[in-house]
Amino acid sequence: MPKKTQQPVMRLHLWLEQSDGVLFGQGRLQLLEYIDQTGSINAAAKRLGMSYRAAWGKIKASEEALGFKLLEQPEGRRSGCRLSDAARMLMTGYRNWLDEVEALALQKAEEHLGYMPERFINRHGACALTPRHAPAAKKKNTPSQAAVEKSASAH
Repeated sequence: MPKKTQQPVMRLHLWLEQSDGVLFGQGRLQLLEYIDQTGSINAAAKRLGMSYRAAWGKIKASEEALGFKLLEQPEGRRSGCRLSDAARMLMTGYRNWLDEVEALALQKAEEHLGYMPERFINRHGACALTPRHAPAAKKKNTPSQAAVEKSASAH
């Protein structure tokens, strides 16, 4: 039986950093998206397999480097949070940048290699970096999905 040939998959890890660490990237985007979905840093952290303290530290480090708040506490509530308008603008800008860089990278791969690899996000719903790519319901993580989410959360 002939071996099935798989289409190569392009993977990009794109983030902004300063000398003292990551400013914003796919992991921070995913963390903010989960906070937006759940209204909770703790729930978002658990979903990414990290501690509340680690998630909070990433948010605070980005806020300090960016010079603006990513999260707000709704008035009259003691717990929970929501994204600031500035965070939403940053997320939209980052998604647009990532989409354009991916499209150009795929085009250049076809130009230089003679074929176009598949996009990682389209092939692997596990990446789920943006709501338009996210699965409707949370599925139990397979080892590969957990590894992808953990890798993304580092950035």
